Amino acid sequence: MFNERGYLACEVVSTLDGRTTLSSQLHDGSLFTITLQSHEVFFNSDATQAFVRVEKLGQAGDRCQIQLPSPSLNYGHHVLVNIIKVLRQIPS
Repeated sequence: MFNERGYLACEVVSTLDGRTTLSSQLHDGSLFTITLQSHEVFFNSDATQAFVRVEKLGQAGDRCQIQLPSPSLNYGHHVLVNIIKVLRQIPS
């Protein structure tokens, strides 16, 4: 079994009432959004980008299937993203 933790790179869409909405891209380039409690999001220094802890379920070539901490409205908990979007650790 593959299950490894990583951090998905996202763009911050909005923050309101302790919740943050983020967007990222699927492997085919389609955008998806998720909304999380702000304390679950790791923001970069200017708060335009953020990272979310995800579980990597499998990988084939440049594609990586991940489990999101909260479901995307259109795609649910499991999505297929480009492997370069999933980092082993948050950049300093």
